[in-house]
Amino acid sequence: MKHHDIVKIIEAKYKRYAEQVVGEIKRLPRDCIATDDHETVWEDWKDQLQSQHYVSYDMYEDLILDICQRAVEGLPNDEQQLLWLWSDAYFNGDTDSPPGGEVQVRAVRDELFIRVNTIAIDEPMKPAISKPSPKPRQKRPSLSQMPVDPNESVYDQQAEAAFDRRWSRRNQNLSPSKPNTPPAAPSPSDQPPHANGV
Repeated sequence: MKHHDIVKIIEAKYKRYAEQVVGEIKRLPRDCIATDDHETVWEDWKDQLQSQHYVSYDMYEDLILDICQRAVEGLPNDEQQLLWLWSDAYFNGDTDSPPGGEVQVRAVRDELFIRVNTIAIDEPMKPAISKPSPKPRQKRPSLSQMPVDPNESVYDQQAEAAFDRRWSRRNQNLSPSKPNTPPAAPSPSDQPPHANGV
């Protein structure tokens, strides 16, 4: 078997494990999503890799690295050693022997993380969630425009009418088209009646 045939086998293993990691990311609950733009963490992560990084980038990176770490830790040692032979740690190191332990796991994890990100970059984006346009604010009607409660006392109705007259006069006095003259003194009819009817 030639060298490139061995590399193809190792790459196929990395691809399979990377797809398993992607599947786990896609199954993460919605409360793990940091934005409202996408329905899954996977789509949000793809968006950040394909467009720009957001504040949540570091959080997602740690989350996905942790998933890759657990995936590698679940592999037999001889499988880890085989994958390590096609990693940056192997090519940048000064030994041909797999280091074993945590060093070996981290090296394969980082290589698996690169494969996961390659899938995220190459996979087309799904449309972002369309957000409904905000409803226009309704202008609060004046008290005189509100329906009169048949159970409301005459005193309350008169007080509301007086409020409307005062508010209308205030707007007129504050209008820039009118000179700044002191507001007229309220007439007796503008004063709300006393509760005792006097």
